[in-house]
Amino acid sequence: AGLRFSYVATFLLWHSGRQEMDAHLAIGIFFGIMAQAELAEMLFYGKSEKSAVEQQIHDIQSIIREGTTPQEPVAVSTPLEQLKITDLEAVIPGTPVRVGPLSLDIARGEWVALYGETGKGKTTLLNSLFYPEYRKAGRLTWNGTDELRHLPVPEAIYVTQKAYLLTGTLRENFEGYADQEIDRALETVDLASWRASLPEGLGSWLGENGEILSGGQRKKLLLAQALLKKPQLLVVDEPTAGISMENAIAIFQNIQAQHPGITILMATHLKEFEKVAHKVVKI
Repeated sequence: AGLRFSYVATFLLWHSGRQEMDAHLAIGIFFGIMAQAELAEMLFYGKSEKSAVEQQIHDIQSIIREGTTPQEPVAVSTPLEQLKITDLEAVIPGTPVRVGPLSLDIARGEWVALYGETGKGKTTLLNSLFYPEYRKAGRLTWNGTDELRHLPVPEAIYVTQKAYLLTGTLRENFEGYADQEIDRALETVDLASWRASLPEGLGSWLGENGEILSGGQRKKLLLAQALLKKPQLLVVDEPTAGISMENAIAIFQNIQAQHPGITILMATHLKEFEKVAHKVVKI
């Protein structure tokens, strides 16, 4: 912009010399043009900044609508042996969308795949297990005695499709855990070689919200974070997002081998999990 104004100034001064335009008038015209251009720039960037802020607000509201943390903590009296889901119906808040009913018995150590094509409501059903605003009807029973408003945390951990990471280093995304624990979790989710390639190791910067990572790496990091919390029930929405089918199957087989007794409930649109999951429920 500064270069363009220099051209304007040069032209006006040259024109004033050739056409006997008063120099003061030429300078006045020049600063008038500058003022108008500056006003236009302020309006343009002000509108752009307003749009950016509005988009951020929209994104935050979307996250809130999809659930953040369960509204009220719930406690269970015993470790998970059986989770019974009875006539579960789920909704997307503020919309007429309704999914279900779903009834399902899950035993400790089982790997259960909730299978359905994209758009069938798998995510909405999983959300309703953790966020009461998504649950329209049905019962959740833990070990046949504790009837729950939603699944307890951290006994149950939910890995969603949206991979939000802390802006910072790899280690900062695992705050509170020793380096050896982090490395074991990364190895379980097939990130050991990637971690070894990082120039600063666990101290490597991942960028804003992990911007340097691929979608698959982000998903694996979320799985590693979840495993470090030692959940009894691991709930995962679309585990193959950004990960090959073969790699995803190997990772979950490794999770069960490294964490005996862990129970897995996943939502997927891929039939290949029928070959490896203990139980498949179609919706």
